[in-house]
Amino acid sequence: ADTGGSTRPGHTIPHAVRMVGAKNSLRDSCVENMILTRLPDGKGEIVAVHFDAASGSVLQNNTLIESVDGDDTAIPADDHRERRFGVWVNGGPQRDTFLTATGNRFFGWKVPFAFTPGTDGRVRDNTFVGAAANPIRGRPAADLSHNEQKQQGRAEDTCRGAAP
Repeated sequence: ADTGGSTRPGHTIPHAVRMVGAKNSLRDSCVENMILTRLPDGKGEIVAVHFDAASGSVLQNNTLIESVDGDDTAIPADDHRERRFGVWVNGGPQRDTFLTATGNRFFGWKVPFAFTPGTDGRVRDNTFVGAAANPIRGRPAADLSHNEQKQQGRAEDTCRGAAP
């Protein structure tokens, strides 16, 4: 996805997919070539899939690939974790988001899942390649042992049907 962000004030973070509302579903899809673009002040952030106020939503059998821009290697590693999210889960006004995420493959995302306060989910049978030691932020972090973490793996051709 080449989203390029937005010129709308307060909505400048590039998202490949943004889903708002209950019972949304993203299945059997691929998001690739997400590249962080820095603003003149050095800040930047990307999100592959954003669920907002999405109670009862499902993320299943997707492949999410983050690409690294050569200019970005000068940014400290701590900034990388805070600025790149495979899936961002926001509670919305009712703080009632519950996301079920199964069978997804994440390549290059330091933080594959970020659940904001008041959100929850079931995160099982996903594969995280190159993720931080704790790839799930927020309440579902207890599900970590039900997922597979790898330090290295191939992302080539995964969006065209090859196994990871």
